Amino acid sequence: MNAAFFLLTLLAQSSTETWVNTPHPLLVTDLDQSVDTANAAVYKSGAAQLIQETIGIVPQNEYFILHVARWSDAGEVVKQNWYVYHAGAWSDAQFASSKRIYGARQVWFLYLQLNVRSNANAEYTIETAKKAPAFFVHAQTAAGLFGVSLPAAGAPHNIWNAKLVTIPYVPSNVTIAPKFAGGSAAVFDDEGLSRIDFSAAVPVTKLSSQGVFAVADWYARPVDIKSAQGLSGIPHLLGGVRIGNQPLKNVLVGLGWGPMYGGVVIGGGGYAYSFGVNISVGAVAGR
Repeated sequence: MNAAFFLLTLLAQSSTETWVNTPHPLLVTDLDQSVDTANAAVYKSGAAQLIQETIGIVPQNEYFILHVARWSDAGEVVKQNWYVYHAGAWSDAQFASSKRIYGARQVWFLYLQLNVRSNANAEYTIETAKKAPAFFVHAQTAAGLFGVSLPAAGAPHNIWNAKLVTIPYVPSNVTIAPKFAGGSAAVFDDEGLSRIDFSAAVPVTKLSSQGVFAVADWYARPVDIKSAQGLSGIPHLLGGVRIGNQPLKNVLVGLGWGPMYGGVVIGGGGYAYSFGVNISVGAVAGR
C-alpha cells in the first residue's frame, strides 16, 4: 500500500507556468511559401525556413511546437492549428496530427497570430504533468489478463514569438493553452523510445495445451512502442507464461517480428513449437 501510494504521489507531479510575452511583428520573406495564412496552416516543407527566419536557428536535433491562429476582422479566432516539427525523417502525421515528442527535455514553442489587432492577447499557459512510462502501463494491462479577449482595435497585422520550454518530467504530457478567447489547447506526448513492451501471444497451432500467453517483448534497439502499428517490425526476443491456472507450467520463449511470433512452449516435461499472432497491449488499450 505504501509503495503504491508513493508511486501515485510521484506520478501526480506537475509544473505550470504562464508565459506573458511581447510579440514581434512577423516579417518573413515569402510568408506564403511557409504558411497558408487563410487557413492558419504551416507547410511542412516551409517549416524549417519559417523557424530560421523567426527564432533564428537552423533546425537540427531540436523539437518545435508551433501554434498558428488567424483572427477575423471582428476580433475572433476563426482558424488555428498545432504542429510538431523535427528535422530529418519526420512524417506528415508526426508533423500535423500525432503531437508526439520523443523524450526531449527541452522544446521550442513558436506561435504565429495572423490578422491580429494591436491589443491582441499573446499569453499561454504551459503545463507538464508527469506520467508512467508506456511499458509500465502496458504491463499493468497485461497483468489484468490474469483476473480572455479584448475588443479589436488598430490595423490588422501578423505577430509571433517563441520560447525555449524546459520539460521537468519525462515521460510526461505537455499541455500548451492560449489564454485568448477562442484559442484551443493541445496536449503533446513526450516519451522516449523503449527496449521493453508487453503483449499477448495467441498461437495458431492446434495444440490445446498452449492457450494464450502474456508476453514480455525485449528489443536490442529502442523502438516506439506507442506507434500506430503497436509492435515494431524489428525482430526481437519475447518470453511469457500461459494465462490461466498454474501459468509457470507452460513457458513460451521465442522471437517476434511485427504482429507475428515463433517459439517453443516448454512444460510438462517436454516442449512444443508454437507460432501465431503477437498482439500489442498498447494497440489494444489505445496506448
